[in-house]
Amino acid sequence: MRGYHLGGRSLQWGRQSYRLSDIDFEANKKEGIAVDWPVRYKDIAPWYDKVEEYIGVSGENLGLEQLPDGKFLPMMELNCVEQEFREKVAENFDGRVVTAGRTEQNNLTEEVNVNLEIDVLEVVLLELTLVVYHQHYRQRKLQET
Repeated sequence: MRGYHLGGRSLQWGRQSYRLSDIDFEANKKEGIAVDWPVRYKDIAPWYDKVEEYIGVSGENLGLEQLPDGKFLPMMELNCVEQEFREKVAENFDGRVVTAGRTEQNNLTEEVNVNLEIDVLEVVLLELTLVVYHQHYRQRKLQET
């Protein structure tokens, strides 16, 4: 899908920036479907760190297995209704957590000294390599059956 709008592609993906977790990377193997991912979370975690620092992702480190922690700017404040909802969920639903979305910040709320030598093309190529590798093994498995 190609978006023709002012503001760049961050508007297209809503600035939402979440990390895949080990749960995601191990799902195919555990469920016995498709092909296992050739990498695990620990392999790409340093790349997540670089990208989050580079684009300025706000969020909250919660220590949740399904939502890995990262190098975030301070979380955007919840409004009074959201804060009340968060407190009621914590009181009434054991183990449930309410947090703000992890979003890329165009208007940074604090001055961030980002001194990274990151080549965005390199990150894109890594993603494409993973997709091609995954498709290759999927086709191979289909041919074997």
